[in-house]
Amino acid sequence: LEDIVRAADLKGRTVELVRSTPVPCEFEAHCPLGLRRLWGWRGYYVKTLATMTSFWRRRYKRLLWVDCGMTVSGAPLTDFFTAIDSKGRFLARSDARSFPAVINTTLETQFHPPCDSALFEKLSAEYGQDLVRMDYFTSTTMLYDSALLGENNEVMRDIAELYHRWGPIIDQDQAALNLYWGPSGRNLYEQLPLKRLEAQSGPDCFYEYENRTNRVAGCTSYLMNKNFISTLQDEVENHGPW
Repeated sequence: LEDIVRAADLKGRTVELVRSTPVPCEFEAHCPLGLRRLWGWRGYYVKTLATMTSFWRRRYKRLLWVDCGMTVSGAPLTDFFTAIDSKGRFLARSDARSFPAVINTTLETQFHPPCDSALFEKLSAEYGQDLVRMDYFTSTTMLYDSALLGENNEVMRDIAELYHRWGPIIDQDQAALNLYWGPSGRNLYEQLPLKRLEAQSGPDCFYEYENRTNRVAGCTSYLMNKNFISTLQDEVENHGPW
């Protein structure tokens, strides 16, 4: 993590580097063992530099980002492409909807004010209510039209600039991705459909972070999950009388 790539041309012949990861505060003061911040910067490399480049536009019409550690059950991933209309759209799952038992899932929780309080004040002044909205997306699964990536790596460069501007207080990749795709940026983020069509066989729903039962949406099984919990844990955390 010594060099952070800020920009590169389409063929990788020239690369602009920024020396040193911009994380001036102590990892352990805000994240156990500092692993979350380290994972976040790994996400920067992969999700920004690998998935947001114009390279993909020339080869595919649609892109589906799937985090490592996902479990696919009972249906092919091609259902994301064939059963969901993603033309001209950027679709992802809301963090707030993924964790209904968590009280505070606002975008501001993806930043660390103690790392640089003055910089966080600038962030708050610039983005205002976007930081306290409840519907920011999690970057574990993203489905989008490759045409949105542009012709000359402008999306990759713009998101990279957000990382470097807010780097000292940013937690992980989805903070910058939300600033770019969310209401304060291009305003293209939409909720990834949850329920699969009734006529389809296999799981009830497409994706949720945990395999929790969603009684409102009618989800008891999913095509894809990142984390698995027991029936008892699901009942206690998500369906208790409290």
